[in-house]
Amino acid sequence: MLGSFRMARIISIVLMGIGLLGLSGILHKIFHWNRKPIVLFDVDGTLSTSRETIFRVWDALFAEEKPDYQLTEEEKEAFFGPTVDDALSWYFPKEEIERLHKRYDALYAKNIQYLKIYPQVKETLEILKKNGYIMGIVSNKTTNLIEMDLKQAGIASYFEQVFGVDQMPQPKPSPSGLIAVCDALHCGHDDLVYIGDSPSDVLACERMAAYSIAYSKDIKDKVAILKMRPCRVIHEYKDLPHVLKKGKLWCDRRIW
Repeated sequence: MLGSFRMARIISIVLMGIGLLGLSGILHKIFHWNRKPIVLFDVDGTLSTSRETIFRVWDALFAEEKPDYQLTEEEKEAFFGPTVDDALSWYFPKEEIERLHKRYDALYAKNIQYLKIYPQVKETLEILKKNGYIMGIVSNKTTNLIEMDLKQAGIASYFEQVFGVDQMPQPKPSPSGLIAVCDALHCGHDDLVYIGDSPSDVLACERMAAYSIAYSKDIKDKVAILKMRPCRVIHEYKDLPHVLKKGKLWCDRRIW
């Protein structure tokens, strides 16, 4: 006892207070624990757009395999988000998926010239690299297609790790890809920022308490991702270095 108070209760209150200070980020500021976050990006719709490439690929694939079937614009829009294997399974038998995926990749390589990088992306990546940020890619695309995109956009050299859906235990919205990149970089799972353009990107962050930043040039995607309440929204890539400079605890504290 300490006077009329039990020591166990006093210790519990003190420890709870320390815990709340830690979760709020105040201790990080007091003791200068702030570190540069690991910065991970989605690719398609975030750094670049392969919309025209993908539309041409699906049109060509269906012209070869289902010439009597005409894909609608709504059907082609639905291909964004799911994996290629999942999308193929909507129209073709399971035993054909592997062959068709290889054909998809070949058609993608033939149409890669239609990919477009978003404004200010390369300049922003250059600034982040010069300032010592470690960067990587996590996408539901397969790794070979991601590498095609990055090479075509001229930004492959900025990323230390590239993880496609073929390297993940589970696709997004599972956070397993984000965790796998942290492990590959020998970094902790704290102080992680992920920039994406879809609800599944924000949800993947939320499921591991990572800091989510939303960016999208597509109005429909932007409306959908804002409903998920990302930690931060940027409208231009030139804003990203300024956001990352702000000393803070790089995690989603709202789940607490």
